[in-house]
Amino acid sequence: MEPLNKSIQSTKHYTLSIIALIMAIIQAPLFYYFTTGMLSLFQIGFYSIVGLGLTIKLFAPLIKNDGPLQTIAYKCRLWATFFIGALSFFYGPKTMEKIDWTLRRSSREEIIMKIRKGEIRDTKLESWNFPPISNGGNEIEISKSKKGLLTVMFYIDRGFIDHCSAFVYTNDADELKDMKSWYSSVVQLDKNWYRVSK
Repeated sequence: MEPLNKSIQSTKHYTLSIIALIMAIIQAPLFYYFTTGMLSLFQIGFYSIVGLGLTIKLFAPLIKNDGPLQTIAYKCRLWATFFIGALSFFYGPKTMEKIDWTLRRSSREEIIMKIRKGEIRDTKLESWNFPPISNGGNEIEISKSKKGLLTVMFYIDRGFIDHCSAFVYTNDADELKDMKSWYSSVVQLDKNWYRVSK
């Protein structure tokens, strides 16, 4: 009966270690694209508690020096999960932002073109909903001046209270001047493209 219990325990720990590894891998994109505002504190908190609980449960047999769970594969998987999870928790948001800006810039420029042509009028984007092109509801802000100049804001983080960050396209010098007075940080990414935050 003892070998059967050990086998069940090994299978359970193997399955949980795979789940923990998947959680660690998807953590950064999940937090970046699908958490926003005050709700993000609860989402990230719940995810972190589950992840920490799994980590403790999975590392406990290693500390106890439990025979069937001392394989190299199990140890490597646990340490990989731990390092991926830790790196993604601390460096994931900035890394995801850089990846998102680089890989999805052409999609944002396509949206700008469609707004200019009048093909997109609504601020809620349905065609770019997975992953969202503008985080926190897939809504963009569009501002057109009488001179035909255009400003479009794609949210990175909608934030809560008085915080937010976004990629902004603008060819309007007046809008840019307003942004510099409103936001604490305005960084030019390329011609007419800025990253703003407050």
